[in-house]
Amino acid sequence: MFTRNFILIAGLVWSQSAFPIEVAGKTMVTKGKVRAISETSEERKLRRRAPIYDNDVVTTGQAAKAQIRMSDGGMIALKENSELIIADYEYSAEDGQGSVVMELVKGGLRSVTGSIKADTGDYKLKTPVGSIGIRGTHYEVEIVGSTLWVAVWDGAVDLEIDTGSQAGSTLSLGTDEGFSYASVEAGGEVTDRKSTRLNS
Repeated sequence: MFTRNFILIAGLVWSQSAFPIEVAGKTMVTKGKVRAISETSEERKLRRRAPIYDNDVVTTGQAAKAQIRMSDGGMIALKENSELIIADYEYSAEDGQGSVVMELVKGGLRSVTGSIKADTGDYKLKTPVGSIGIRGTHYEVEIVGSTLWVAVWDGAVDLEIDTGSQAGSTLSLGTDEGFSYASVEAGGEVTDRKSTRLNS
């Protein structure tokens, strides 16, 4: 019985070490209540240089913010009262290849992308109204009430709307797209588009 239990425990330890959790990035700046929770750990308070892991849910409280440097060199500035899920993050520093799927549940973020972009469909940000593929390097997304706001400063993004009457359509913003700023309602309707870039 002892031998059997020992083998089971050893097997569990080996399996956990054989598949380490991917470090997706590190916090550069935190202010106020910034937390992370993953499938394998309790809630963690995030301070400067704290690791962010694949499958982490990162949250900011009232008047709080966080800046995260991702492993591929990208930067994410998370606004107050936000919730961001790092759903799937893979990056190889050896060949510069990788993929990322994140989900903005509430709040907002501003990002400058790193090596991973959506040129080959490898970068997706999910939102309540659809998934955004990032073709550029500098964009911002914010959920205000039932409205999703999207702005692009450099490059372009494609929002694949998956809700309401516009389900299946794509809203493209940024370079050569005619518009760099838009708002989308919960039902998928594009309610505002502008070509004037916002002040950075």
